[in-house]
Amino acid sequence: MNIAVVAVCVFILSNMPSPLFAMWELEMGFDARTTTLLFSAYQGGVVVGLLGLSRYIDRTGWRRTLTSATAVGALAALLFALASGPVILAIARFITGISIAVLLSCGAVAIARLRKAEGHLDGPMVAGFSFSAGLALGPVLGGSAGTLFPAHYRAVFAAEAVALLIASFVVMRSSPLARLDCAASMAGMTESNDHGPRQPCQPAIRTATLVLVSTGITCAIFMGLGSTYLKQQLGDVDSMVAGALIAIIFGGAASAQLLAKILGTLGLAVSGPLMGLLSLALLAYGVLSVDVSALFAAAATSGASQGLGQVAALTIVRDHASAAEQRAVLGRLNAWGYSISGSAVILIGMLVAPLGLSAAIVSVAAAVGTASAAVLILTWLARRTIR
Repeated sequence: MNIAVVAVCVFILSNMPSPLFAMWELEMGFDARTTTLLFSAYQGGVVVGLLGLSRYIDRTGWRRTLTSATAVGALAALLFALASGPVILAIARFITGISIAVLLSCGAVAIARLRKAEGHLDGPMVAGFSFSAGLALGPVLGGSAGTLFPAHYRAVFAAEAVALLIASFVVMRSSPLARLDCAASMAGMTESNDHGPRQPCQPAIRTATLVLVSTGITCAIFMGLGSTYLKQQLGDVDSMVAGALIAIIFGGAASAQLLAKILGTLGLAVSGPLMGLLSLALLAYGVLSVDVSALFAAAATSGASQGLGQVAALTIVRDHASAAEQRAVLGRLNAWGYSISGSAVILIGMLVAPLGLSAAIVSVAAAVGTASAAVLILTWLARRTIR
């Protein structure tokens, strides 16, 4: 099984629970504050996975690492299927984050290197598209199950657990990953034929970090506040519509990533913040004019921004870090992105009470738009380092 397909399966689980939290609130008797904590449990799992598993990954190798991550995802899906209270949901969210963290770093590099071994240079695009496709499909499956089969919606998580168990077995038997392990030292995952730089090019990596963080915050703002406002304007929505709102974001990311082949590295790095600025402008306009169509457009373009920023970061890391450093550098980049984006959404939420939802969204869109413009300028000034 192609590792990119495995990545899609794992990332489906990331957003699958999102449209079902309203049902769980009624079923298990917890409030919206608990739901916020459940969302943050996922972010915490991602950061712990990115920063806390480096030594484990280095010692274990590509095949065992990806097998373990997929199996952990299967365990999380099983917990979602059997959960009887918010504590089990929190554990499931946390270990889902750990599984996703390994795919974000080790999985992305493995996909890129296996594609390169096959004579293709589109590894970053394939990896980014796999992640976004899974993130878009997850809420559609979860929301559809909640609407079409409200009495048996948990079956979708049981099916996901079975799919991930099968995927983990196939990864364990993967010959390409076995060859990748043979070509690498188990201590540092270095290839014998790697003649890249011993240390990553720091100016290029700084640019990748700025692009990834700025586009990630743009997407997180819409996930955290824009979708809430959309639901407020549409009134009470069922789980299928809630899933569609999230799917639009990551569908935009996947669609934008299909254009990555015609954009160079600089084009990707510039396009991400540009799409972010467009998204923030549409979000502010939609709120001020109460235009729901503009809000849906903002959802799609916020995802496109995040998708382009992700592929830009993956491409820069591939081109400017040695094979031995790529996984560690990607881990640090994604840790920065997730921690800053998550913290930003929490801080933004604190503005809602004193300012009101609409004023908070417009104020934050203006502030983040200013920051995105600064990142765009800095990226252009650093263009020679990332070409």
